[in-house]
Amino acid sequence: MAATAETDALMRFMYGGRLPPTRVLPWLYISDMTTAKSLTMLNEASITRVVVATAPDSCGFPHAQHGIEYMRVAIDDDADADIASLLTRRLFRFICSSQAPEQSVLVHCEGGISRSASIIVAVLMLGASLDYDAALAFLRRSRRLATPNPGFDAALRAWADSPEFTTLASEFDVVLDVDNDARSDESDGR
Repeated sequence: MAATAETDALMRFMYGGRLPPTRVLPWLYISDMTTAKSLTMLNEASITRVVVATAPDSCGFPHAQHGIEYMRVAIDDDADADIASLLTRRLFRFICSSQAPEQSVLVHCEGGISRSASIIVAVLMLGASLDYDAALAFLRRSRRLATPNPGFDAALRAWADSPEFTTLASEFDVVLDVDNDARSDESDGR
């Protein structure tokens, strides 16, 4: 189902004002903070790991006692924030260590628009060998409001040409098949 204002409104009605996490790949989701706090929604999507991309003091790890693993990426949604320095081997391994739908990963920030979108775009750039524009376009097929702030936009474009990206790409043994994942999403109505 294509993301539209009508489907968003219907989903909010069905889920009591919240949108469920948005599936980007069969094992990778994006959401806002409110959705990420719902253990029911995490369980329904088989989410076992959560990346919290928020200001350092804005959100805890509410479901750690229920077996959800968390990783904080402490960053403000500020165009001057250095997002490239947070795109580490540890972050990518946490996100991509299991690409099984029954062990899915959620990346969230306050609104599910800029910080979390930037991280997922970086994952797509690295793992699927997409350039910035193609990675963002792929994400927007499922999360149309994904919009890295201007500083993150510029930083991700520069990161793709950096020695850090080249080093990570040479060491990164995960290959994301976005074409196959997109076809499987279309076949199951998502």
